[in-house]
Amino acid sequence: MDKRKIEAEKDKSSAGNEKIILLPGDFLSTAEEYVPGGNALEENGNLYSTVAGIKKMNDDTLVADVVTGKKKVHISVGDIVYGQVIKGDRGMFFVRVGAVYKKGKGVKEVDMVGGLRMDRDRDQGHSPEVRIGDIIRAKVTRNDSYFDITINGTRLGVIKALCYRCKNELILTKNGLWCDNCEIYEKRKVAPDYGNVVLEDELNENR
Repeated sequence: MDKRKIEAEKDKSSAGNEKIILLPGDFLSTAEEYVPGGNALEENGNLYSTVAGIKKMNDDTLVADVVTGKKKVHISVGDIVYGQVIKGDRGMFFVRVGAVYKKGKGVKEVDMVGGLRMDRDRDQGHSPEVRIGDIIRAKVTRNDSYFDITINGTRLGVIKALCYRCKNELILTKNGLWCDNCEIYEKRKVAPDYGNVVLEDELNENR
């Protein structure tokens, strides 16, 4: 292979790894292709950058991130995280995680997307354990090429939820989550401190 062909192959192989610098509001992809990850926002079916940084598209997890130069908080298996359910399909939900409890360090701000797999879903005739928009407390079960979390656990589950009809905040009663506007009950896998949340660092300080 002559020198010109070698240079052409180098250019071709490096094109897919080119660092693309984005500004706040720049287009990332459509929501059909990727889920918004760190520093990304979904709006009207498209994903946009919320910061200035480098575009990073993970074709394995289908998560779109914008990477900045800020030092990240490392999340470990077993850590407790807080986030909002942003998308779901047949028992697999995506959660935008906004905070993590690090033992001895308290609650730290983060911005990433985790996968929440449910044992049951509405397609099987069961009430959903979470719905899109719910705020949850979960535990990290995996953080390598994939970031997975679970709400299976005593203190884990939904800590805030809105009515799927009117978006009024649901009230926890002995019969389930109650919307006093629509006068209906909804079912979730709720945490014991639903509606009166005690963060992990507050809980540990009082032990």
